[in-house]
Amino acid sequence: MEPGDVEQTLAGHPKMLRLLIILFISALLILTLYSNTLWTMNLPKVWTEIGRQGQLVQSFRASGTLRPANEIELSSAQGWIVSSVRIKAGDRVKKDQVLVTYENRAADSLLQDEQAMLAQMRLELEGPKERYVEATKNGDDSGKRTAKREIEIAQLKIGVQERKISNLQQNIEINRQIVAPFDGVVAKVNAVEGMPSAKDSFDVRLSNTSLGYQAAFLLPVSATEQLKPGDKLNVDVKSRNVTKRVEGTVAAMEHSDAHVGAASPVSLIEGGEQQKATATRSSRLLVTVHGEELQGGEQASVHLTVTSAEKGGMLVSNKAIRHVNGSPYVYVVEEKKGALGNTYHVHKIEIETGDSNDSETVVLAGASPHQAIVVESSEPLADGQRVRMK
Repeated sequence: MEPGDVEQTLAGHPKMLRLLIILFISALLILTLYSNTLWTMNLPKVWTEIGRQGQLVQSFRASGTLRPANEIELSSAQGWIVSSVRIKAGDRVKKDQVLVTYENRAADSLLQDEQAMLAQMRLELEGPKERYVEATKNGDDSGKRTAKREIEIAQLKIGVQERKISNLQQNIEINRQIVAPFDGVVAKVNAVEGMPSAKDSFDVRLSNTSLGYQAAFLLPVSATEQLKPGDKLNVDVKSRNVTKRVEGTVAAMEHSDAHVGAASPVSLIEGGEQQKATATRSSRLLVTVHGEELQGGEQASVHLTVTSAEKGGMLVSNKAIRHVNGSPYVYVVEEKKGALGNTYHVHKIEIETGDSNDSETVVLAGASPHQAIVVESSEPLADGQRVRMK
């Protein structure tokens, strides 16, 4: 080997060594990064949101059936025979309109007998009158006094009989027919021609249209807290597959311990944790509506929107809130910086909650607006667990 070739060989060894070292270090870095990526790919995936400031808007819907605000039941108090029925269910009637007529042959016969008795009494009165005139002509003071007493007694009896006949006539007139005491709608008719008037029921049920119709709606107390009797609200009335919006007036509100809006039975999530089932005290809201086209029996519904009065909280999706033993909490994601890249870990934070609707809940304390709150995860989580952000 020539001396020049030896020098070139010796000079090339350091270059080769440096190249090998660089390749080795690069391979280590690639393997490290690749293994870290593979490890990260196996981590649970989480989807997060940032809580937002704002007021919670709650929507409530309830339905009911329109009923007359005032109804009365009419019938013959004496159970007389129905002579004619002049109305049918659904008819609109005016005040003093005849609805049903009745007859009672026994009452008519009794009246005729009493009238005949009165005529007889008046005829019998003529005798004392004639004797009084005769005694006066003859100057018979004793006969005159006797005739006068007989006349007075007969007149008293006639007066009693006249009053008796008058009472019979009034009773017959009152029971001869029933008339509408106000403008209204016939709700139901039980009277049947030729049959006695119902003693234990009614012959005609009449609705007072001037007082309108009412529907009762069962709602959570929180939905009606801002309402008071006399307030106006929109009511959707459905009749014959046509829905019309009318103005309603709050007539009354009654709170009770009955519950509405309760969630389905408690369900299990993430490692046996329990999803909270809500139950809310109810309020019976009575609303009155008016309309000439209304007849009762229509389906009515109300839609109330309430803005939460709670301040100082933030809104978080209901899916983000978990419960254990009745206590609410959320998972938040924290980022940790490292030489090989940033990592993400979840931490459990207990929170205090306020009002909620179908999608969001007011968080009053615990979590902060800047924190990334876990909404969903690909698998159950544990406090401090490393996760992969999506």
